[in-house]
Amino acid sequence: MSRFYSWSAAGFCLVVLFACQGCFGGSGVPLADVEGVVTKDGKPVAAATVVFNPSEGRPSSGTTDEKGTFHLQFTEDYDGAVLGTHNVTISLPGNSAPTGPVASGTRPQRPKGSGIEEFKWPEPVTVEKSGNQFTFDL
Repeated sequence: MSRFYSWSAAGFCLVVLFACQGCFGGSGVPLADVEGVVTKDGKPVAAATVVFNPSEGRPSSGTTDEKGTFHLQFTEDYDGAVLGTHNVTISLPGNSAPTGPVASGTRPQRPKGSGIEEFKWPEPVTVEKSGNQFTFDL
């Protein structure tokens, strides 16, 4: 009986180990890499903030470089965005940057006269398992 018990305990431990495999090594949600370019009047826009807000779940954001290129981050440790449909908001730089976390889903109101322009992309975009390259021409 004790031999059966030791095998049962070992089997149970293996099942728990495999069941928790995704608990510690990943974000816990299906993510995909997302990159793209932001232009305005055909010219790259530097220092723009791009936010992908999914219909369910946490938003992802990124900032454009001097070529207008961005890469989204889900959290500080994980790149990408949640699979599915997203509304996109692009904030162009102004005299003062907004404060507050993007992850909360809401931002504080922008100061008047800040010079920040905010564009809501007119159509939702879909993040799929691969091939997520977007161009936003404002």
